[in-house]
Amino acid sequence: ALIQGKSNLQNTIEKLEPFFDNITLVVNVKSKSLFSKALKTINSSKTTLTVIESGFGPGHALLNYMQKYDVLDDFILLYGDAYVNNIDVIEELIKYKSTSELTIPLDLVTNPYVCFELNSNGDGIYVDFSRSNERHERGLKDRGLFKVKNGLLNHLKDFHNSCWKSNRYITETGQFEFLYLIHLMFNKKVPAHCYVTDHTTSIFTYNTVEQLNKINSLGLQ
Repeated sequence: ALIQGKSNLQNTIEKLEPFFDNITLVVNVKSKSLFSKALKTINSSKTTLTVIESGFGPGHALLNYMQKYDVLDDFILLYGDAYVNNIDVIEELIKYKSTSELTIPLDLVTNPYVCFELNSNGDGIYVDFSRSNERHERGLKDRGLFKVKNGLLNHLKDFHNSCWKSNRYITETGQFEFLYLIHLMFNKKVPAHCYVTDHTTSIFTYNTVEQLNKINSLGLQ
């Protein structure tokens, strides 16, 4: 996607490079050629391309990545459809103290695409999806940004083993949505931890062309 005339991939790498030793770009086999060409135009010595066989949703992609490369260190996960306006919320998340295997900054928005239900401790109970008619006028939404501890792999495996059937997931979309982990972890009594950030203009996410056009209209740099 182009934002202010620059590819979102290039913007992301340029914004993140000063703060990270390594950046891993995870793509599926169908996208390998496209992203390989894109990386050649971006001068980044810290970014590596990692190819996985997925296509069954972001949860399945993360499961594949963590299993294939035996990920042991904690890391920051950022969705590809997230535009990094500034690094503030990422710095905040890195410094944020939490013992949970998944930590998520949220902010309050109108008509959220996904909506988090929390308890008073900031534990994620479940996530509603607007595409499933679970609509809210206002609610807490993530920004496609997560802090992951390596213990999350066990929960990814649990969901996969429970819902994988005949080469598909027995879910509404046939995919493993990453945020399905929220209710799974809560039911296992090891909940994801969520908090409301004040950095509401640090990262913008888009799921539609309309949302992408809205980001472009903001004149961000």
